[in-house]
Formats: sequence, structure tokens, C-alpha cells
Amino acid sequence: MEWKALSFICIAALPSACEGPSTEPATVPIQATEIEVSDFEDHGVELQLRVKLQGCIESAIHQMTGLCIAQNSMAVGERRQALVGTGTFLNAGSVGSLSSSMCVDRFDGRAPSVPHAWTIDATRLPNSGPSGHRFDIAWEHIATANEGATSQRTGDRRVVALTEGERYVLDWIAAPSKVSGCAESAIIEVMAEPNELPEFRARALVYDIWYVHTLPDGTELSERVDTTAFNGEQVDFRMPVVRPRLQNLPFADDGLEVAMRAVGSLRGRLRTDGAVDLMIDAEVLRSLVEIGAPMTGFVGGGGGHAFRVEPGQTLRLELSHDDERWRIEREGRTLTPDMLRAHADALIVTVGVD
Repeated sequence: MEWKALSFICIAALPSACEGPSTEPATVPIQATEIEVSDFEDHGVELQLRVKLQGCIESAIHQMTGLCIAQNSMAVGERRQALVGTGTFLNAGSVGSLSSSMCVDRFDGRAPSVPHAWTIDATRLPNSGPSGHRFDIAWEHIATANEGATSQRTGDRRVVALTEGERYVLDWIAAPSKVSGCAESAIIEVMAEPNELPEFRARALVYDIWYVHTLPDGTELSERVDTTAFNGEQVDFRMPVVRPRLQNLPFADDGLEVAMRAVGSLRGRLRTDGAVDLMIDAEVLRSLVEIGAPMTGFVGGGGGHAFRVEPGQTLRLELSHDDERWRIEREGRTLTPDMLRAHADALIVTVGVD
């Protein structure tokens, strides 16, 4: 991923009135509400089963992660099973260290020869929105105190909703090691990853991002950055700060000013029809600081939006000020939503394909 910041302040009715390199979006923006969608193109989802182990080696804490991926990607309605096991038995048959793991994507229902094992039986359900992958998961923990002894089984069944890259903990155990004497633990979690089509995996998307703050008189303060990311890769952005000189501040003569910036993330994924499924999660941070000082003590507000855009198309996403509960206090002065009610913030994004 490559970042390049092109930072300047535009004080004019439109960014096109500014001077400087590339001072206007690549194309005339289309309002984001016109191309917002409720689902993305679906090529299947991999449900990954992970085990995180923490133990001790010569009194030092160490961690290791095992990964088990359900066989192939899952379409809606498909079912997959997997098993992950951890630990070893000592020569006498009692439980030794947890610091080893095994994973298989098929099992016959019998308890494996490890102290702890977890079975996962998952069916993919219809998505809850463009990035909400849902699964009906029945899981079971098989614990065996001694090799050859009867196993104890616990578990449950639940519906799990996962956004891309999000991890969900199904179970956790802790046990003292009879080898090292240290407390050891294991965490069992699942994660969903959309299947990437082979022809798109090496492709890159180029994002041109503008943050525009509009004052009540129509004056616009704008900042711009651009970046390149692989297809399906999430890229975070943090726009440079704008400092609107507000005329109605009761503390304008106290050496304080309002500082604002847009932050968030983008994730684009090419579609088979040539368009791009684009997820934008953005919010505006606000702060009350001494004039020229860095932003501190900020508050924000925003959310996620899904779009279907054509390469080279520019969208304008209005960043709402719906949260009326925030307050910012500094040196006995307070910034409230009423003071910014006539202001507007927007993100302008152009997506290109490299």
C-alpha cells in the first residue's frame, strides 16, 4: 500500500477555484445515495477456525496461533465441519502442556487423542447487509483429563454475524501446565474471509480521497490524500486537519479554535461486471484546541456505507451530524453541536483500477 498526501486549504466556493496540483476531483461527483447498495457480489466465504495458545517457555510468556480453514469457500446454505485440538498427554497419561495444536477439516465424531478438542459444524446463512456474514454454528469442547478416560463434552449452538476480518471467540480455557508450572490458556475463535477470484487477487485499486468542510457562507475548506491498495484490502485514511475560523464562537478571543478531520477506512473489491464493490466507513473528529495546536480530546460520529461504483467514477458522501449529545470542554469553554449546525462535511472519493 502506498500513501501520498496532497494537503492544502481551499477557501473558495468550490475546490476548482483553488490553486495547486489536482485541485478538483477527477470527475463530477455523484451523490452517494444514488449508488448505495444493500449487498455485494458473492463468490463464497471461508470460515476460518483459529486456536490461540499462551504458555511459558523458561518462564517467558509466548503465543502461537493455529489456523484451520473450512474446506473451500461456502455459498449460502452450504455446511462445513472442522476440528481443532490442543495439548499433549504425559507418559503417565495425564495432561501435559497445551503448547501444541492440530487441525483437520473432517472428523468422525470420535474424541481425538488430545486433552482438548473443539468441533465446529457451521452452515452459512444469508448475509445481513453487504459485509455481514452470518453462520449457524454448533460447537463442542471435548475435554479428556487422562489418556483413555471418558471425555467431557460441552458446547452450544448460536448464530454468529461476522464482518470481514472480525474475530469471534467461541470458547476459552485456562489450565496450569504440569510441565512448566505456568498458567496456560487457549482461545478458540472464528473469522470470515470472502473468497477472492484468482484473476483479481493481484489487481490494485487507486483511491483519490477529499475531505470537504463547508462553512455557512459556502466557503469550503478541503484536504486531499490518495493511496493504492490491493483488491479486497482494507485501507485506513486519516485526513489532514482543517481549522474553520468560526465567527459565532463565544470564546474566539480566548486563543482557542475548532480543529476537525475525517478518518475512516475503504475496502474495494472488483466485480465480474467490471464495477467495484466499495465499503466506506468514515467519521468526522472534532476538537477544541489552542490556535495551531494538535488535535486532542476529540469526539466523532459516523458509520459504514456500501456502494457499487464504476472505475473512475467519483462519489460524494455527506457525513452526517446526527449525534447531538456530544460536548467538548477546554479551559472552561464548551463547544456544542449548535455551534456547528450550519456547517457540512463530505467525503469525495474516486476509485481507479491499476
